[in-house]
Amino acid sequence: MYAANPVGFHTTLTPEVHDRLVQAAREVIVPTQVAHRARIPKNTFHGWIKRGLVDMEEGNSTIYAQLANDYYHALSDVVAESIKDIRRCPKNYQALTWLLERCFRKDFGNDSELIVEILSNFDRINELLEKKDA
Repeated sequence: MYAANPVGFHTTLTPEVHDRLVQAAREVIVPTQVAHRARIPKNTFHGWIKRGLVDMEEGNSTIYAQLANDYYHALSDVVAESIKDIRRCPKNYQALTWLLERCFRKDFGNDSELIVEILSNFDRINELLEKKDA
C-alpha cells in the first residue's frame, strides 16, 4: 500500500524536476498539462514560473529564474517547429494553426494584444456614437 503524504505536501524544485518540466513543455505545451506530465501540482508549477519571472526581472539568477527561462525557451522551440511545419504542408495548416491559437493565445489567438486593442477602440467608438445619438 502507499504511504500517506505528509501534512502540507511540498515539492522541491531540483535539477531533476527542472529537466522533467522542460521536457514536458516540449511534449504537451499547455502549462497545466506540463505540470501533470512532470507529476508536479499545477499551482506549484505556476508559482515557480511566476517566481522565476520576478527573479529574472530583478536580475537574480536563481533556480526559479532558470526554470522560467528554460520553460519559455522550450515553448519557443515548439512555436518554431510548428511554424516550420505550417510552411511545409500548406494543405493541412489548419490543425497546426489551431494548436498555436489554443496554446499561445496571447500571441496567435483571437485575444492577441492587437485584437484586444481593436475591440477596446471599437467599444469606445460605440460609446461615443451612443452619446452623440442621445
